[in-house]
Amino acid sequence: MDVRLMRLSPQGLDLIKKHEGFRPYAYDDFAPNRPARRPIQGTLTIGYGETLGVRMGDTITEEAASERLNNRLRRDFEPAIHRLVRVPLTQYQYDALVCFVYNIGEGALADSTLLRRLNQGRYDDVPAQLMRWTKSKGRELRGLVRRRRDEAELWRGLVEAPPVETVPIPMPADPPADGTPASRSTTVGAATVTGAATTVATVTQVARETTENGVGIMTALGDLWPLAVAAIVVAGCAAWIIRERRRHAREDGV
Repeated sequence: MDVRLMRLSPQGLDLIKKHEGFRPYAYDDFAPNRPARRPIQGTLTIGYGETLGVRMGDTITEEAASERLNNRLRRDFEPAIHRLVRVPLTQYQYDALVCFVYNIGEGALADSTLLRRLNQGRYDDVPAQLMRWTKSKGRELRGLVRRRRDEAELWRGLVEAPPVETVPIPMPADPPADGTPASRSTTVGAATVTGAATTVATVTQVARETTENGVGIMTALGDLWPLAVAAIVVAGCAAWIIRERRRHAREDGV
C-alpha cells in the first residue's frame, strides 16, 4: 500500500504505549522509575515518552498523555515515515516503523542503513537492522531489546489477529405499560393450549384402545373413567407448562 495514505492502527498505538509506559510525572529517561532530580543524565520525559517542552516538576493525566501522544504521532512521526519511505508497506510494517521512529527520532531513521535497504526493496533485512538499535549511550538495555523484538515480530506479521467483533444478543422486550402480556407470553399461552389439546386427544385415543385382554379401559373402570381421564389431562397440562417455562428460561439465560 502507498505509505503516504497510511495511518497508525490501534494495534500499533498499543505497542508504542506498551513500551513507552505511562508516567504522570517528569522523569529522567535514564532513571524512569522516579520523578527527575538534578543533575539530569538523560532527557526529561513525561506521559508516554513525550520529550518536547517537558520541564522539571511537570505532571500529566493519562488521558492528556494519550491525547498528546496521538497529536505528536500525527504531526511529526507519521509524516516522517511518509516523507522518508519510498516503497509500499503492509499495515504491520507501517506500525512497526512508526513505533521505531517514535523511539529513535526522524534524523536517526533518515541516516540509517535500515531505511536505505528498505527503500531498495530489501524488506527481509529490516528485522535484523531493527535489532541493531538496542543501545543507549553505548550500553545495551533490556527494554530496548524487548522493544526491537516486538517491532521485528510486528514487521513480519507474527502477531495475534485483532479480536473478532461480536454482536450483542438482544434482550427480551419489556411488557407494554398498559399491562397487556408480552408477545412471548401469548406464544407460551398458545403453546400450552395446543399442548393441552394434544394431550386430551392422546388420552382419548388411549382410552379407546383395548387392553391386551381385549377389555376396554372405559369398561374396566366403569363409572370412574371420567375422573381418570380428567386426572391424566390435568397432569399432562401441568407437565407441558413446566417444560415450556424451563425452555424459555434456558433461552433467556436464566
